Amino acid sequence: MPRRFKLLKNKLVTKPVLQLYDPKLPLHVFCDPSQVAIGAVLKQPDSSETIPGYRIHREKAGQGRSRVTTATEDRYWSIIARRNRGATASQLSRDLYAATGTRVSRVTVSKRLHGAGFFARRLAVCVPLTSTNRRVRLARCREHRDWSTDQWPTVLFTDESR
Repeated sequence: MPRRFKLLKNKLVTKPVLQLYDPKLPLHVFCDPSQVAIGAVLKQPDSSETIPGYRIHREKAGQGRSRVTTATEDRYWSIIARRNRGATASQLSRDLYAATGTRVSRVTVSKRLHGAGFFARRLAVCVPLTSTNRRVRLARCREHRDWSTDQWPTVLFTDESR
């Protein structure tokens, strides 16, 4: 085992060693597709005209878990989410289970809706204004109605509702 480690270490520190990309030199792309994987290498000559390799991508076809939902079920979520904007991903998951018997997680629902252009939002909670607050705010607005643009930069606006 130590002999193999030394051999590997020696290969890593002797030429050809990976080098930084130089935009002035030509760039060659070599692809290696096969039945089980797709490989690609970028190559660029160095000062000694040798071409060290850069491995950039290797992906096995058909990796990952298969989809639990169909395209029809994804469209169903889009329709329901559009009709009921306040529905949560958990509620939509339960609705799909009740309609089709397909169990999916809340995260799956969120990802499918995100792919369809729906994003999570939180409702803004506003502080209710009393009649006294409204009267004071209206008086302040009327007081500053005729201010010039030179006077407004001295004002600091804050959100004290939180």
